[in-house]
Amino acid sequence: MSDLIAPPVQSSRWASVAALVCGAWFLLTGWFWGYLACLIVSYPIALLGLYFWRLGTKMNPTSKLNRAALWLLGLGLAVSVGAIFIFK
Repeated sequence: MSDLIAPPVQSSRWASVAALVCGAWFLLTGWFWGYLACLIVSYPIALLGLYFWRLGTKMNPTSKLNRAALWLLGLGLAVSVGAIFIFK
């Protein structure tokens, strides 16, 4: 039965990579506030990325991938908030 359960390091790596992908998507699409598309296209993926980041942090708190994912998500939020003030 223990062979079916993934080890915590492998599982945390998948969660961290998923958080990185979500953070990259948020960073690339977070500036698009035309017709409030950012709320539909970017922010749900960002919330999913935060969930994966939290999951990866619980399994392996010292992973550098988790730190990078948090930086990407934070940078995406900064770009998104900055873009709404610049383009309004």
